[in-house]
Amino acid sequence: MSGLARALVRAAAALAPAAERARRREEWLADVDGAAEVEVSPLSVATAAWRTAWTTRTRGAAVQPIGPLAIALRHRRPHGRAPVVLAAVLTLTLLAGLVLLLAGLG
Repeated sequence: MSGLARALVRAAAALAPAAERARRREEWLADVDGAAEVEVSPLSVATAAWRTAWTTRTRGAAVQPIGPLAIALRHRRPHGRAPVVLAAVLTLTLLAGLVLLLAGLG
């Protein structure tokens, strides 16, 4: 079964961009080899590598923006201050939560 998993990982790494192929192949093969130590099927690790490679290739590797400003910009209107106001409110809420958390630890 490990041979099949290793072949699947090699095929998945071939889908990666040229600059990342060798690194991904090495990492994923090491994950397949170490899967038995943590009682995980090598084939499930290889399948996950294949899904990752395929999804990255078809959808791109863009990371979704996070944080108050990203949320505000996602819900912006063409003209207006709504994104800035929303970002400020969300940032203040985040800071208030942090203050409450730190006050509770002390």
